[in-house]
Amino acid sequence: VRRLKAKMGVVSYRDVSEEDIAETSEYITRLEETYKKYLTNAGKEKDSGHYKRMADLMKILLSKYSAVTSGANLSREQIEIISRAAFFCDIGFMMLPAMKAQRDETDNEMYQSHARLGVDIVRLNNSRHCEYFVQICSDMCMHHHEKFDGSGFPDRISGNSISVYTQMCRLVDAFDNLYFKYREHNELQFDFVTSELSTDKGGVSSEIFSMLTDCKFNIVMYYGAKV
Repeated sequence: VRRLKAKMGVVSYRDVSEEDIAETSEYITRLEETYKKYLTNAGKEKDSGHYKRMADLMKILLSKYSAVTSGANLSREQIEIISRAAFFCDIGFMMLPAMKAQRDETDNEMYQSHARLGVDIVRLNNSRHCEYFVQICSDMCMHHHEKFDGSGFPDRISGNSISVYTQMCRLVDAFDNLYFKYREHNELQFDFVTSELSTDKGGVSSEIFSMLTDCKFNIVMYYGAKV
């Protein structure tokens, strides 16, 4: 039951002890150090800055989600753990040869395999104290390329079979890819980027997408202050 709750993102704060939080934080820090070294050495198009911004955007969306969604009641610690999980959504690339890390239409199967490989990496830690993070992060690794309409990969799952947090991960990934490249991060550019993203009707649920647009002020402020 605990594993199922973690996967669905409904583990309550009382189920996450101080020991869980301390050990999870230590594991995330070690994993982040390793992943950052890989990103630096691989010279990937998406550097650690992209994934850091994803994690920060997740915090904004999760705070909104917790405030407006009945029964969510995410604690500050849970928001921190879930948001940091998004940083590792593409960590499976570490297991692929460097020349295959970028998408290659002639080798799509290998590209898609990074989703499952990411799960293998994250699950190397099987401590029960890290279970909440491992379950949520594994789901993000496996399914952040899935689409709400079922046209994604690797399993072509759809609708509510894709967790709320994994949908958020997909959305902030796509948003930062478009928004960050602009020299000026203002409301006009935000509206343009969200308009572009809205053309992907089957990407995420309408509720998750509305959460992004509802957070416009905070997101624009974040990019202006932090980026």
